[in-house]
Amino acid sequence: MHETVPFQMRLTGDLADTHKFQGYDGYMAMAGFAWTLSLVTNYAVTGEIRHKGDFPGRRLVHARAPQAGSVLVEMVSLLTSDPVQIFGGVAAGVGAGGLLTALVSRVINQNIGDEDPNSDRILGRFMDSRGGDIEALTAMAESPIRQTLKIIGNGVEEIYVSSGFNIINSFNEETKEYVNQNVIDNVEKMGDFSISAFNVNSGHGSVFDRKIGRVVPFSMGADVLEGNKRKFSWGLDQYASGKSGKLRLKYTRLLNMDGRPKRYIVLSASRVPG
Repeated sequence: MHETVPFQMRLTGDLADTHKFQGYDGYMAMAGFAWTLSLVTNYAVTGEIRHKGDFPGRRLVHARAPQAGSVLVEMVSLLTSDPVQIFGGVAAGVGAGGLLTALVSRVINQNIGDEDPNSDRILGRFMDSRGGDIEALTAMAESPIRQTLKIIGNGVEEIYVSSGFNIINSFNEETKEYVNQNVIDNVEKMGDFSISAFNVNSGHGSVFDRKIGRVVPFSMGADVLEGNKRKFSWGLDQYASGKSGKLRLKYTRLLNMDGRPKRYIVLSASRVPG
C-alpha cells in the first residue's frame, strides 16, 4: 500500500508577513519539523522507534519549497505499509493516514503541555497497547520541537501546524517558554501509581497521578531500567487487564515554571503489597 499524508507549517507575524524569514533560524525550524515527522512516520510504517542512523523515516518525509502565505512550509509523509500488519488488531479501523496524523498530533501536543482528547479518542486501543512507545516518541521529539520553536521571536510571531484540514496546534511565545523552561525539583518523593504506559527498551512511560488528576510521563536512567523492567512490565499488565496492582515509586520531578509536573524521573520501584 502507498498513502501520502500532508503536513503544513505556516509562519506568521513580523518578517513572515512580508513572505520572508531569518535564514538560519527559519531553515532550522523547518529541519526540526521535518525531523519530528520523520521520527513518527518511521514508527508508523515499521513499528520501531529509531532516531539514529539511516532509518526509513528519514527517506519517507518529503518537503516542498516554501511558499508565500505568509510563509507556508509543506511536507508529505509517505506511508508504505498497512498499520494492521505492523501493530495488529489495535490499529484496526484507524487507517494509516489517520494513525499517523493522530500520532503526530499526540507527540506535538504532549510536548507543549496541551491535552489532545481527539487524538486519544482516535488512537483508542492503540494507546492501551502501545502507550509506552508513544511516550518514548514524545521524549525523542522534544529536541526537534524545541528547535522548531527557536524561530518564534526571531522574525516570526506564531506558527500554525496542520495536516490537511486537521488543525494540530499553534505555537507562540508562551509555547516556546513552556518547552524551554524546565525547573528541576530534586526533592525525592514517594507515591503509589498505576502504570498506564511503559516501553521496555527506553524506560519511558506514564503513570496516573490521582493527587493531580492526570497522567504524567516518566523516564529513568539505564541502571534503574535494568533493575526494574519486570516490575514495570508487571505494572502495565495489571493496568491493561483492569487489575489493581500498583508500583511504589521513588522519584524526582521536572516541572514547568508554574509548578505543574512535566515528567517524573524514577529512582526506584517496588510492588505495593496486597
